[in-house]
Order: sequence, then C-alpha cells, then structure tokens
Amino acid sequence: MKLRANLGGVKNMQRVPQAVFVIDLKVEAIAVREAQRLRIPIIGLVDTNCDPDGIDYVVPGNDDAIRSCAAVTRAIGGVVAEAHGAWLAQEEAARIERERKEAEEQARREAEEQARREAEEREAAEAAARAAEAEAARAEVAQAPAGAPSGSTAPRVEADTAPAAAESPPPAPAAEPTPPPAPEAPPTPPTREEQGGQS
Repeated sequence: MKLRANLGGVKNMQRVPQAVFVIDLKVEAIAVREAQRLRIPIIGLVDTNCDPDGIDYVVPGNDDAIRSCAAVTRAIGGVVAEAHGAWLAQEEAARIERERKEAEEQARREAEEQARREAEEREAAEAAARAAEAEAARAEVAQAPAGAPSGSTAPRVEADTAPAAAESPPPAPAAEPTPPPAPEAPPTPPTREEQGGQS
C-alpha cells in the first residue's frame, strides 16, 4: 500500500514529465532535488517557511491549510486537464491523418501492383498469340506441295520480285529497219548517133 501510494503515479510513465507540481517544498525536498537534477520545470506552492530558489514557477500560498492546497491544486489540475484534452485531440487527428495517408499509400501500391500484373498478363497473351501464329505458319508451309508456293509465301515472293522488276533498266529501242534498195532505172534507148556509129 505504501509503495502504491508513493510510486503509483509514476508506475506507467512512458517518458519524463514536462513539469512537476509540488505542494510542500520542505516535505518533498527529494522530489525537488530530483526534478532539478533532471532539469524538469517545477511549479511550487511556496509558503513563508520555504526557499523559492530553484523553483521555476512560484505560487505564493499557505501549504498547511487544506482549503488553500485544494484551491490551488484544483486550478492547476483544470488547466492541465484542458491542455491534456487538447493534446489528445491533436494526437487523435494526427493518428487519423497518418492512417489516411497509409491507406492511400497502400491503395496506390495495390493499384501499381495490379497494373503491373495486368501488363505482364497482356505481354504473356501477346507472346502466346505470336507463337501460335508462327506455329500455324510453319504448319501451313509444311502441308503445302513442294512445287507450288503456299498462299502465305506467294505474295511475299511477288513482293520480293516487284522491286527488282522496278529497278531493272528499260529495254533498248529496236533498231530502225533499213530501207529496201531503190529499183534500177530502165535502160534508155540508144540515140541516133549511137545507132549510126554502130552500123
């Protein structure tokens, strides 16, 4: 019971307090020294028989009267409770905001993972379709007769030969035919002079 009464308030503390409130500085001299050693601000109800040195926030008052101690404690406790409620509200708002951000981040990661899986499935389907087309083409070539080009290869051959025909030079024009020889002129009859000379 004595340990619970003396140390019950600090049993579940997670960190060093931000301030210490002391009613009687002479009775609580050990707590005052400990707070000073840890550099914790001290709020003290200082009576006329107490030394205010080392006390950060001095509250002048009677530390022997119960009503005086209760009034000061009630006032300080109300301020602390109000500040604690505001702090809890801020912590709750920060926790909600943190959870919202974590949920958004989780949703974004899930969306990216889903998009990546869809892209992989689409690529796999396209690869399977290409493999099926290639297999069908090989089967068609294997089933076609040896002498006749298959339907899938004939256009390719024509397409391959078409540029060659287009690139070949035009044929040379044919040589002009030579004109036939002119007919010989008929012999002219001999003149009288020629006839007289012959006779």
